[in-house]
Amino acid sequence: MKATYEHIDFPIKNSYHIQRFDKAKPCEHNGLHLHHGYEIVYVKNGKGTIKVQGKEVKYTDGALIFIGPSIPILVFQMLLMMIILKWLYI
Repeated sequence: MKATYEHIDFPIKNSYHIQRFDKAKPCEHNGLHLHHGYEIVYVKNGKGTIKVQGKEVKYTDGALIFIGPSIPILVFQMLLMMIILKWLYI
C-alpha cells in the first residue's frame, strides 16, 4: 500500500496546528498517509492499533505518541478521543 501525502495548513502566525477528535468529530484519515511535519498524539480515551513504518503497535488510554516527518502512518483505530499537535518541519 502506498502512502498518500496529507497537506497541513498552518495558521500564518503559528508553526503548529492542533486537532481534536472524538465521537462527534471523528478523525477522517483514510489509510496510510504522511506529512512533512512532526506529530504528537495524545489519546485521552480509547484503544486501538497504529501502524508506523510497517510495524503495528497497540495503544490505550493515556498514550502519548511522537511521529517524525515523512513517516508513513496508518489510521488510528477504535478511538474515542485524541488530541493531535502537528508542527512545521523546516
